[in-house]
Amino acid sequence: MNLAEAIVTISTDERQLKKGLARAEKDTNRSAYKMSRSFDMVSTKLSTIGNQLTNIGKSMTLKGALGLGAVAAGMTGILKPAANLEESLLNVSTLFSDTEADIGGFTKEILNLSRVVPKNTKTLTEALFQIKSAGIEAENMFGFLKVAAVSATAGVNDVESTVRALTKTLEGYGLESTDVLKVSNKMFKTVEKGQTTFAELAESLPTITAASANVGLSIDEMMGAFAAGTKILVSILSP
Repeated sequence: MNLAEAIVTISTDERQLKKGLARAEKDTNRSAYKMSRSFDMVSTKLSTIGNQLTNIGKSMTLKGALGLGAVAAGMTGILKPAANLEESLLNVSTLFSDTEADIGGFTKEILNLSRVVPKNTKTLTEALFQIKSAGIEAENMFGFLKVAAVSATAGVNDVESTVRALTKTLEGYGLESTDVLKVSNKMFKTVEKGQTTFAELAESLPTITAASANVGLSIDEMMGAFAAGTKILVSILSP
């Protein structure tokens, strides 16, 4: 049993709680309550991050700063010919009906997003394929991709695992694709309240979401349990 599964087990089966972890239930309930009240506040913060990244991208383009080492490494896709991007998007187009596929439009969206977030066009195109493969509607997939790319950037994580965490959480709780920003906000609040990183949470969510939903935990309760569980485990393992 891995760490993520252990946390879910502790949260849903009181009979398995050890005497030394009796405070887990109390901490979990407290965290879930606090998080459910404060999640909506994070939306503004994440939107601000997106706006800041947009402004940074525009500023760097105007000042010719694309040659800077770290920035250039993250934004090399901007300099690639659109023809190469269109070739990559042909693979994505196989998932669409004839009326949905719009390679020209897809190319424009990917190029625009690559100027906003430090992710190259190859990474964004692969994420788009992943998003569409998960069943996200064509009209919502670029909004979904932007949330995932900004979240991955802010959380210092790769886009692929971020997309997987978001899609699996939406699927596990029967949420709409338009709820992706709310889920992302909850992830960041969980990181803030617990002793974990965004990358660790993103890796764990695909495993624990279905199990949590099946035993009746709400998404806020699941996130609260994860946050509380990581804090308890860290306190136990700390010298």
